[in-house]
Amino acid sequence: MGELAGSRGSIPQRVNAAGFYTLPQAAQILGRHVDTVQRWIRQGLVEPPRTMTFGELDVPVFSPADIEDLRLAGLQVKRGRPRKVGLAPAMRDPQSHRLVSINTFLRRKQHDQAG
Repeated sequence: MGELAGSRGSIPQRVNAAGFYTLPQAAQILGRHVDTVQRWIRQGLVEPPRTMTFGELDVPVFSPADIEDLRLAGLQVKRGRPRKVGLAPAMRDPQSHRLVSINTFLRRKQHDQAG
């Protein structure tokens, strides 16, 4: 894209003045971590962003349309850790039920002793 000759201010200010957003700003708008957005780019879920050059520094920048593309790509990605095969969720685990039952028993016992 080329350097913004004669521009003053921080890089994010200069990027915003040109109508774009930096990577941290785009991630904040999306409510995701910078590393997550970078991973989506590496995985090819979206096109790599264009860059603006400031001296010898190439800064990835995102247009509002790029951010919308990232948002749509994020909707296609599952969140969280995959479940391990064969393990039940905590409330269906017999040991968890046992602990819940013990806790319920103790509360009832305290209630009966108080009343």
